Amino acid sequence: GALGHRCRGVVEAGLLHVGDCGRIGATGHDQIDHGQALYQALIKLLPNVYYIDGTTTPEDREQIRTTIDTLEMSVTIASFGTTQLGVNIPNLNNLVFAAPSKSMIRVLQSIGRILRMSDRKDTATVYDIVDNLKSGSRANFALKHGQDRSLIYAKEQFACDVFPMDLPQVKTDLMVES
Repeated sequence: GALGHRCRGVVEAGLLHVGDCGRIGATGHDQIDHGQALYQALIKLLPNVYYIDGTTTPEDREQIRTTIDTLEMSVTIASFGTTQLGVNIPNLNNLVFAAPSKSMIRVLQSIGRILRMSDRKDTATVYDIVDNLKSGSRANFALKHGQDRSLIYAKEQFACDVFPMDLPQVKTDLMVES
């Protein structure tokens, strides 16, 4: 289905691209099925993949954090809610926004997690995957939300580069032809 196709695209175009760049936190999903689909796809391709959402106990979050702290490379899939307030992983090198959001507070709190100082990192990179879901004259809220985030980055004076990536076109049951 559409979720599976998009998760494959996020994994292939985004997460695998940065997979050799140290510790990665992927966020941006509000729905557990999206995060779980990303997690299930990644555990088949990469070592040291972890999943955190609102149901993850504080004890399990701490165990994941201490484990990640010892690794040179790991991937953590986390919901927006947990990256806003509920996870503390100072050694994250990379953050991937894997789903659209336009909330300035949500975006900045998530970025704040990766900007935390650590003696084991000297850079922090955010990868923001923006979907262009335009279909005919239908509104493209995913692209609009990406543009809204771009304005947040400019206002905060974050240095940004844009790298367009094409994903294979797949018809899904969510697309409506007229």
